[in-house]
Amino acid sequence: MDRTGRPLCSTGSSVFQPSIVPSCVGASRRTLTQRVGDEAAREVLRGHNTAVRGALEANGGREVKHTGDGIMASFP
Repeated sequence: MDRTGRPLCSTGSSVFQPSIVPSCVGASRRTLTQRVGDEAAREVLRGHNTAVRGALEANGGREVKHTGDGIMASFP
């Protein structure tokens, strides 16, 4: 929906809603923790999550699901 509440795109009873899934490249728990250790890997992921959540809040997005090393988000 746009800022006035109208659907951006409508196909019958479905409405298109933009979504994104930002993810840390190469951050699978095994790979990242092997490279930098457990605590540093947790800090990298915390920083990523904080940045993404801040961007979502600033831009009207909504966190739909946390995927471990990423966040699925949608925008109204």
